[in-house]
Amino acid sequence: MLIQLGVDPLPPRRALIDQRLVQPGPFAPLQHRVGRDPRCRQLAGRQQIGLWVSLASAYSAELVAGSGFDWLLIDTEHSPNEVDTTLAQLQAIAASPVAGVVRPAWNDTVLIKRHLDIGAQTLLVPYVQTEEEAAAAAAAAKRTEAAAKRTG
Repeated sequence: MLIQLGVDPLPPRRALIDQRLVQPGPFAPLQHRVGRDPRCRQLAGRQQIGLWVSLASAYSAELVAGSGFDWLLIDTEHSPNEVDTTLAQLQAIAASPVAGVVRPAWNDTVLIKRHLDIGAQTLLVPYVQTEEEAAAAAAAAKRTEAAAKRTG
């Protein structure tokens, strides 16, 4: 079981799956982030429990980040969250083992790029009802990824 210095061990229900996803090593605290990826947990066959965060407050995000959820969704569609408050909330939950998911207000290339630029690793894009809309959302994310590779 992976234990970071100064951090309580993971709750028992999470320990088994995180042992399989994270190999102990000299950089264990960095490797611990692999276990935060919701896709890895899903592929391992583990049920996921999450919470929507809509209060636009880094304090509330930090409070629920340590509550044992697998993921927190920072909603910018139905709440007063903007890019700056989303950034503060992502920073507040970064020290916990919970995965941060951001829901942009719309399936818009600019919004998707802004959220990826501030460090969102997972997006839940709303209003994707056709294949073209899905392709547009994927293309926005890929353009951001390609730009990051060019700039280093």
